[in-house]
Amino acid sequence: AVLRGLPSGFAGLPLVFAGAMLGFLAVVVVAPLGIGRVVAVLGWLPGRWWGTPARLATGNAVRSPRRTAAVATALMIGVALMSMLSVLLATARTQTDRELTENFPVDFVLTRAEFGDEPGLPDELAALLRTRAEFGTVAAVRTGDLRVDGRRVSGWAVEPGGLSGSVAPEVTDGTLAGFDAGRIAVARQFAWDEQIAVGDRLTVAGTGLLTVVALYDDSPVDASVLLSWADFAAVRGPGRADRVLVNAGSGLSIAEGRRALDDTLRGYPAVQVGTLGESRAALDGTLDELLGIFAVLLGMSVAIAVFGIGNTLTLSVVERTRETAVLRALGLSRRQLHAMLLVEAGLMATAGALGGTAFGVAAGWTAAIGLIRSYGHGMPTVPIGQVLLFAALAVAAALLAGVLPARRAARASISDIG
Repeated sequence: AVLRGLPSGFAGLPLVFAGAMLGFLAVVVVAPLGIGRVVAVLGWLPGRWWGTPARLATGNAVRSPRRTAAVATALMIGVALMSMLSVLLATARTQTDRELTENFPVDFVLTRAEFGDEPGLPDELAALLRTRAEFGTVAAVRTGDLRVDGRRVSGWAVEPGGLSGSVAPEVTDGTLAGFDAGRIAVARQFAWDEQIAVGDRLTVAGTGLLTVVALYDDSPVDASVLLSWADFAAVRGPGRADRVLVNAGSGLSIAEGRRALDDTLRGYPAVQVGTLGESRAALDGTLDELLGIFAVLLGMSVAIAVFGIGNTLTLSVVERTRETAVLRALGLSRRQLHAMLLVEAGLMATAGALGGTAFGVAAGWTAAIGLIRSYGHGMPTVPIGQVLLFAALAVAAALLAGVLPARRAARASISDIG
């Protein structure tokens, strides 16, 4: 609703970033027209606290809007990039965590190895695992092909009482409450392809008409339909579970859960373990590495901006040698002159940081909306604390960059007049 008519996903990102670039160019063009008012507002409080040096700093920045805009814009670029990518990366972090949790809802999947003598898993295996405190969720599952309305589709069923918690799929419509014989749940994609809705009745060969009570998306088993344990047995006949879904207990890591599982399965050499939890952890670690690389690149962009601020302030000091000498002759001490220039640098940096933060968050939020519309659900994540920290660090770095120019100006001799 926010971006009605905008292409979704990656197709819409070029438009978002193109709009962000045009918007930023517009900000750069009009910055000299409004930067004076912004600095005047920002300088009110320092003027009350630090008196004459701060008021002089505010006046200097207001009287030279082009120079002030140049300094603020240099920092604005770095902060805007950091803010925009922080929103995108925080959103990616949130969406990825959600998708990994939904697509890898259980830590381990037990199946029978190909060299096993009998089909399915031992009947007592699930019960044995439930006796171990190291495991939380334990659920036996049957899978197999079914014929639904004459079409051959994949199906699955969970033992009575096991369809809960991480084993239950993500329901997008309807409910799985009271799921038992006579009911069926359908995967969302399959329902979309076949135009199936909640309340429809489907004919399943071997058991008759079943009522669709839910549509689901992510599930621990990749199958098109979910049947009750009794209906699945009616269709496929009595049989053993062909997989057992297991979650490590609360407070246990994946590695600790795997060690406990290996210990429990010593007497079952034909049972093999699939480690979805380890796959989830590996993907999570890869994302963390990417986030670290982006953080380094963003830090470099701000460092470049800070050097630019230092150079601009140095040139400003050189250009205003006579002005600073006059101020000294009128009674401004070296310490006050030093403070004046640092406050001036701080005001310009704060204006740039605030503008960059606002612009970057807006652009990042808009781009994140475009991605979420196609690849997830929810709203963008704005890491407010992180964004404010970036802005504060950028202002602090700009103040440090202004130390040497301010010291140079403070050392200027009054004889420079004339």
